[in-house]
Amino acid sequence: MAISIPIFSNQLKKARLAVNQANGRAAFSAAEAAYLDYVAEKGSITANSSVNGQKTVTYTYFPAVGKGILEFHYPDGRWVRDSHGSVYTYTDVSTWTVDTEVSDGRKISYKVARVWTIHMNPENGDIIGYYCAFPAADERQYNEVLNAFESGTESKYSQVK
Repeated sequence: MAISIPIFSNQLKKARLAVNQANGRAAFSAAEAAYLDYVAEKGSITANSSVNGQKTVTYTYFPAVGKGILEFHYPDGRWVRDSHGSVYTYTDVSTWTVDTEVSDGRKISYKVARVWTIHMNPENGDIIGYYCAFPAADERQYNEVLNAFESGTESKYSQVK
């Protein structure tokens, strides 16, 4: 038993890492596609956020539904987050290991992120950074957004029209 628990724990960390890497890649791809579609239709997009003083446009991706929302906004100004808030990193997902730390010192293999917010340069769509969130404190908000995807009303959470 003393041997099997650390082995199981290590395998669980590797599995979480793999899921986070896959979801991070999916979020990147979806964000780039949403940016390109929007710019092709409208000509340009306005920044709605910033990272390290650089203006950005955001795309929030929900792995549970495999979709996201360009310039996501929750109506009452709050967002789904655990007691630590969102965690973030600016490193390339392909370089992650089970020991890669995110903003608050936790490891990326700590938990599977349920929400990804990708920050892009509004002028050219380059990825600047991303936040991954582990919502727990307000499941109601998280479930409202997932239900909106199911009913096809997710556009009510978008700042761009």
